[in-house]
Amino acid sequence: ICADFDSIGSPGYFLWIDDFRDDRQSLVRLKGLNQIVNLLASQGKPVVRLYGGFFSMLLSDRGLSGFSFGPGYGSSKRAFAFSRKGGPSIPTYYIKKLHAAYQLDEAESLLRRHKEFLCDCAVCVTFCGRNLDNFKDMKASGRCQSHFLNVRGQELALLKSKNGLAIILDDLQDTIHKLNVPHTQHLSAWLAAIGKVVERVAL
Repeated sequence: ICADFDSIGSPGYFLWIDDFRDDRQSLVRLKGLNQIVNLLASQGKPVVRLYGGFFSMLLSDRGLSGFSFGPGYGSSKRAFAFSRKGGPSIPTYYIKKLHAAYQLDEAESLLRRHKEFLCDCAVCVTFCGRNLDNFKDMKASGRCQSHFLNVRGQELALLKSKNGLAIILDDLQDTIHKLNVPHTQHLSAWLAAIGKVVERVAL
């Protein structure tokens, strides 16, 4: 693939991987994306991912120049989808520590079991605070989307700070240690895909 791209002589690359949701990919596919980014970036040309998620941040250390995301734009998209079903979209809540979005009832359940995952963004502090009995108020139009943009802004700011990526990788390890496998397998896969060993602690 990279050889074909190189033969075009393009000054840079935009990558759109069909329906590629970061937190639902196999380790093989994650490694494949990592290898493509590595090889294309090694040519000294910018590589930008379209429809990327949190895994794209980890790939910044592998040469990814940037990625796109956002409400109405999404972090994944089917390349050959020509229409979508009508009706209102169902809001999902992005849990910062897990770097993934969940249906509101599942998100609330996770937050009740792990209070350290409560969000301190302006939206959550205003409408929910630390009282999860008010979490239902996040269903109001635009609140989950605004929360996500606030949190993604925090993530990007951390990534750009001194030792930001190292702090992020340590935080992923910490979350893996605190939660059971079903909720952290995507985090372990991300670390494995970029060649980081998941450190296990004796329980």
